[in-house]
Amino acid sequence: MDMKQTAKSAGVEIAKRLFLPFYAFRKNVQSFKAAKQQHDENIVYIKELYARAKQKARAEQQGEGGAVSEQGFEEMMRCRSVGAPSIGDLQRRFLFQKRLAIGTGAVFLLMAVYALSRGNVFGIFTLVAGLPVMFMASLTAQFRLWQLRNRRLSRAEHGGLHDFMRESGWLASVLDPELGKQQKGERA
Repeated sequence: MDMKQTAKSAGVEIAKRLFLPFYAFRKNVQSFKAAKQQHDENIVYIKELYARAKQKARAEQQGEGGAVSEQGFEEMMRCRSVGAPSIGDLQRRFLFQKRLAIGTGAVFLLMAVYALSRGNVFGIFTLVAGLPVMFMASLTAQFRLWQLRNRRLSRAEHGGLHDFMRESGWLASVLDPELGKQQKGERA
């Protein structure tokens, strides 16, 4: 008899939750309230972090006499930590990043052409959307390579992105994987 009563009460509870979903509604409302409260706490925390960072930056700038000092390439290389990679290591790393970005972009492009040849017009949008990301990755790596090769870093040395883009042939250099070129210190 006890088993029958337990089964009946369990069945009634299940039926209530299926046909009268007030319990689920109440749980959803409680979850939304908790999420909103957590979100509000996160916003307050982020605002505090932002204010502290802004205050710290302002204090550092005032400590330096109000002007932001920029280190030149040679000064930056002298001030590096002991375990920092050498210039050759940095060049190899950025060249690898550039080649990886160009190769991945080429694979995306080939996959898009294949999808288009198969008649999958909508499938190419995802693949083509990745091309600008790969271009930006290649641009970033080429910009750093340009800074290392020309030993320019600060505004005074004309080592900014705007200066890089004013050079003739910057677009071709971004898209060139430099496969046949040997860097100083690299073996064949």
